[in-house]
Amino acid sequence: MLQQCSTYLRRAPLVLRSARNCRTFQSRRIVMELDPAVQKVTVRSSAKDEKMTITLHINGQQRNLTRDKIEAVENPLRRIQMSAVPGKTGKAKKARKGQTPPSSPTGPPLPRIRLLQGSTIDSPMVETYVKNEDAWAHGRLLLVGKQQFIVDRNPPTVEKVEVIGDVLVDCPVLANATLAFADDAATMFTWQRIAPTASSQVGSGGDSSPKALDLPETSCVYTPVQADVGCKLRVLCTPVTNAAGGREGRRGAPVDVTVGPVMAGPGRDTPTARRHALTQAAVPAEQGFRLVTYNLLADQYASSDKGKTKLFAYCPTRFLSASYRWPLIIAELLGFNADVICLQEVDARAFSAFFKPHLRAAGFNGTYTNKVGKTHEGCAMFWRRSRFAATAKRDVDFRKFFASMRPESEATQKSPRSSDDGSSGSGSNAFGADDVAPQLLPMLEASPHLVDSLQRVGTIAQMVVLRAVQARGEQSSSGKGAAAEAATAGLCVLNTHLFYHPQAPHIRTMHTAALMAAAHTFLRQLSQPGGSSTPRPSVVFCGDLNSDLNEGIPGVVELLRSGRVAEDFWDWREGQDFSFGRGRADAAVFTAQADAAELASPDDSNGELEETHASAAASPRVSVPSPSPPAATPAPPSPAATSPAAVSPTAGSSPPSAMASSNPASRGFGARLLSDIEREKQQRQAQAKPPVPATTRPAVVGVDLTIPFHLAPADGLVTEFTNYVRGYRGFLDYVWHEPDRMHAARQVPLPTRADVQAYMPSEIFPSDHMSVVFDMAWGPSPTSTDGSGDGSSDEAQPLPAKLPQIPAALIALQSGVIAIPTDTLYGFACPATSAAGIEAIYRIKGRQASAPLAVCLADVWQVGVYGEAAHLPAGLLRALLPGPVTVVLKRRPDAPLAAQLNPGVGTLGIRIPNHGFVRDLCRGVGGALALTSANPSGAPSALEVTDFQQLWPSCSAVFDGGPIPTSARDGSCIVDLTDPKVFRILREGNERAYCNAIDMLKLHGMQSATP
Repeated sequence: MLQQCSTYLRRAPLVLRSARNCRTFQSRRIVMELDPAVQKVTVRSSAKDEKMTITLHINGQQRNLTRDKIEAVENPLRRIQMSAVPGKTGKAKKARKGQTPPSSPTGPPLPRIRLLQGSTIDSPMVETYVKNEDAWAHGRLLLVGKQQFIVDRNPPTVEKVEVIGDVLVDCPVLANATLAFADDAATMFTWQRIAPTASSQVGSGGDSSPKALDLPETSCVYTPVQADVGCKLRVLCTPVTNAAGGREGRRGAPVDVTVGPVMAGPGRDTPTARRHALTQAAVPAEQGFRLVTYNLLADQYASSDKGKTKLFAYCPTRFLSASYRWPLIIAELLGFNADVICLQEVDARAFSAFFKPHLRAAGFNGTYTNKVGKTHEGCAMFWRRSRFAATAKRDVDFRKFFASMRPESEATQKSPRSSDDGSSGSGSNAFGADDVAPQLLPMLEASPHLVDSLQRVGTIAQMVVLRAVQARGEQSSSGKGAAAEAATAGLCVLNTHLFYHPQAPHIRTMHTAALMAAAHTFLRQLSQPGGSSTPRPSVVFCGDLNSDLNEGIPGVVELLRSGRVAEDFWDWREGQDFSFGRGRADAAVFTAQADAAELASPDDSNGELEETHASAAASPRVSVPSPSPPAATPAPPSPAATSPAAVSPTAGSSPPSAMASSNPASRGFGARLLSDIEREKQQRQAQAKPPVPATTRPAVVGVDLTIPFHLAPADGLVTEFTNYVRGYRGFLDYVWHEPDRMHAARQVPLPTRADVQAYMPSEIFPSDHMSVVFDMAWGPSPTSTDGSGDGSSDEAQPLPAKLPQIPAALIALQSGVIAIPTDTLYGFACPATSAAGIEAIYRIKGRQASAPLAVCLADVWQVGVYGEAAHLPAGLLRALLPGPVTVVLKRRPDAPLAAQLNPGVGTLGIRIPNHGFVRDLCRGVGGALALTSANPSGAPSALEVTDFQQLWPSCSAVFDGGPIPTSARDGSCIVDLTDPKVFRILREGNERAYCNAIDMLKLHGMQSATP
């Protein structure tokens, strides 16, 4: 019987067919013939996959089998059996008809193969029909001829250990291990410092082997210290399975990686380190939370050729690399001990490969949302797991939002559709569009190019509801009042990075209104299903809103702070002709200004537009502030006389879309960038293809826009800047909150201009933006924080020329003259419609009645309301203004001015200072301010508020904007533009202003009337 079975073994393809009839094979003689060395057969079977892999070394080679889990074990065993035959590949060829099969007696004998149910030789065999998933259990014994293999199923494995970024002192280094069948918490890490070898040191001798020193860190993160500088770091990762029943988990093969050498980095005496010293202690949960918002500067912009050679040419290339910047950013974020972190301009790869693993190791959970379109960057939000749990999340795709309210869309007809978070919704209000559609639809229906533009912008927003996590043993809050209620209700955190184009402030305003409507709908839907009595979460809105205060309060800020933007607000006029793809005609005259702006700051619209519309995104930020500190400003305009609906655009101020609201050439860029050759080129282009008149394009109708939340800025809108690059400095990064539910207890101070030293990014600052950090406290503020004051003036203490003081300035203007800073000199101002105020200016200055006063306005489009400008070349006024230029035009008979202003004078000097405080005052009074220098007639002009201190008592209020950053007291350049095609310089004023004005005048085809 034994002989018969042995013959069958040599010939049969698989002995397991008769295994139950061959029990005698388990004899002592056969066992003694087995190789005593036991090898491993590694089986990997993931629950999420339909296939499994079987790996073993046999016949001198490694064999890898990928098999279906539901397949019978007979098939892989046959493959292994074939592989064990010398010269065989393991894959038998099918025998043709009439040929001898490969297992014929003439071929080499096949080894006996058995898969046993246990780990010992006397264990019963596994039946051939058993499925692979069940057959290959851990610890079972596989016998192939004389070889023994123990099944190692799902061994803990390190698939990869990755360390991203430069290794810098005080910057955490993460060994990001990709594990299979291992427990993250149980996996062990060993860090070693490897000193430079002796042979690598000049003039040294002796042992050249590397010296490794074990470091005390046992987690996946190690923060290098000064002693590590010059050394390399080795990390050894040993995967371990989760222990069960008190037993130690299985350990897998360790994997190591060496990085470095360690570099010194920026050091500890930095503005960031000083900020970290203020955030060593966390904010107690019962008191509030710490919030960070930060635009990281996406690597796809920083490391691009444009970024290296133009946008950030002042920054050494090494400091622009992601490998240098990312470690600094993560060290900065972790040093704040924040509870909620909102990030913008996060590269998709940076989130998944760097920031998410780092912050997860530090105790945070997070989510990422990519912008719509082909760009690979977006917004990310993180929250500390020990403080908050995310209970709901929804992303806002603004393209879908506005498409859902378009008259021709299905959503407008209430067709069922799914909301952007996958939940079922009814029509457009799955996004919240129904709440704002009645306000916006009239404008969308009247502006097809606006509808098209909204579908070209890839802006997104995140909405995450965070509820407080109750620690073990902690009692639920039993307190009463607004603070306890707000702490219990949790947060609804909104995070976005608004689209930027210099002629599209209205799109940012509309996106903000859309986000507020979406958040309102989101929270309302969350409260419906269970009818919960839990208070609604408090709204916190963070992000880069691309809306500075350098030239007045933009629509985004006005909408958020007051809850409303009026139909005559300047944003609507500024964007009335904006559209993508207008071609070269509009841009020809303005290429030089756009080039200047391109050098001034990055194009934040980068990546948000489809590549086919790249030309539309070619106009970067050109809102370059004057060298003076930007004065925040606001106050909504509500003048019927200056309503965009009532005023047709003038030839000199159109097309608004062809030029930015602030011209860099009038701030010193023109002399540097506009060469004679370039000017001639632009003139030829302008003559060949004149800009299309604004009146031929459909106008955007302004609308009254409201939001359903009452929000307040955490900083009181007094922040000077959060973005600082060559040629631009502005406040772009905001935190807004509901003041009746929480308040800003403290802001971690931002770096000053002296801290920045040059521009950002740099060796010290990894982004062109600053991180904004607030300690938010539950409940309303115990004291008022709006800083608006009561409108009274302290003669001995001028008020700061900042946004919160606008209400006080408006009150003071009602009763007299105020003193204000401009971009050239300090001046006296009053409403241009106030006869008493005009008389008071003459009295205070001791000015002759025959000397005329100029007026100042907020926006270029208003010039045609006060002076005759139809004869001016298109775009000229926008090339000159805002800035240190006064244009003299024929006074319109119907201009809304007091009769006492320059009686008998047929011309009018008009200014638009590049100073946000002044421009918002004009918006606040609803029109023009009469303006003249703040000094006694004949005395030197004032560059500081103390230069005219003797005149303070004569003023209703005095506002201090700091020293005017110029040594010249010549004032603005005055240009007579009353006649077509010619200009006369009546006063040169500041030399730079004069040179730039001449450049712009000639660029637009104007000829000097004097030889």
